[in-house]
Amino acid sequence: MTVIGPVRGWTSRSSPTVRAVPSYPDGMARWWMRVIVGVIVLAGAGAGAAMPAVADAAWDPIVFDCLGHPVVRPSEIVMTCADANDEILNIRWQSWGAGSANGTGTEHANQCVPDCADGKWAVFPVRLGLSQPVNGAFSLMALTPVATGNTQYLQLRTS
Repeated sequence: MTVIGPVRGWTSRSSPTVRAVPSYPDGMARWWMRVIVGVIVLAGAGAGAAMPAVADAAWDPIVFDCLGHPVVRPSEIVMTCADANDEILNIRWQSWGAGSANGTGTEHANQCVPDCADGKWAVFPVRLGLSQPVNGAFSLMALTPVATGNTQYLQLRTS
């Protein structure tokens, strides 16, 4: 799983406030399951399992995942690294160039009602664009839910 995190301190697309990882048993179980799956995927990479492409050429722009690994054309992006309550899955890139990248995917966002451990997931199609490379890494994401057309802009880590 490729995970991309916004600028340090941002754990939500809607506000810069920090959301804590739920302390509820179900929430922690879900969080630990994601950690374990991530470790298994990373361990499998050493055994020849398929991994996301990493920039081979100096002109391929990258994005950084939550662990700080550079990735080209990620198929999944986790927007909230702390708890994975917001992620974009099944990303298909229509373009990927030196200055910008454009694709579509499906956002899965935990509504956290009544709390994040028991929240329902909203699933909807989105368009995303990456731009403004800094030292070879995209620094800005434009995220647009197809149904509403309301674009949100997120700063991405560049190192």
